[in-house]
Amino acid sequence: KGTATGFNLIGEIKGVKNPDKVILISAHIDSWFNSQGAQDNATGCAQAIDVLRIFSKAGIKPQNTIRVLIYQDEEISMSEMKKYIEVYGDESYLYNLEIDSGAEEPVGFALFETEEVYNKIKLFSDSLRFTPELQRMPLEDASFWPLNSEKKVPVYFYMADRKNYFSIHHSEVDNMSLINKDIISRSFAMITSFVYLTDKVMCSEK
Repeated sequence: KGTATGFNLIGEIKGVKNPDKVILISAHIDSWFNSQGAQDNATGCAQAIDVLRIFSKAGIKPQNTIRVLIYQDEEISMSEMKKYIEVYGDESYLYNLEIDSGAEEPVGFALFETEEVYNKIKLFSDSLRFTPELQRMPLEDASFWPLNSEKKVPVYFYMADRKNYFSIHHSEVDNMSLINKDIISRSFAMITSFVYLTDKVMCSEK
């Protein structure tokens, strides 16, 4: 009951061609009351932050601005995501990639996107033989997500294998002992590769 002060963490690498266009990668940092929150969602935060680490370490200069948002209060009311939108919502977003899928084997991405942009991403992905599973849903079906409902921003979701996810979700066994470092490393590579690819595809988009 009552209210509390929340905080968001924001970091970014400015785009060299379109610094005013933003690819937003978001993950919530809060966890359920009885849990360490290793899979929900400490690993999601690490996966988001590691995109910036890999870009920086590799000397990759993105065409568009790559921004990471680590936000609080996803589990209850999304208040800090809504606060972010209140402050930064009028910027120009190419898409918002939300990472909240656990720490099992990486699978791919679900894209609430226009058919035209989705097809360009799929074509470029196939040409590079980078073949995560890509699922397209109509952009208008993403209204459940704040940045879409308020600002009509396309929303993408990272997908990991979830066959065991709900056996530990929101429980005391969601702890770091169950995290496989090799699997997490593969997820880092897939997510960063996807952001790199879409940054290239969308360099002249929108």
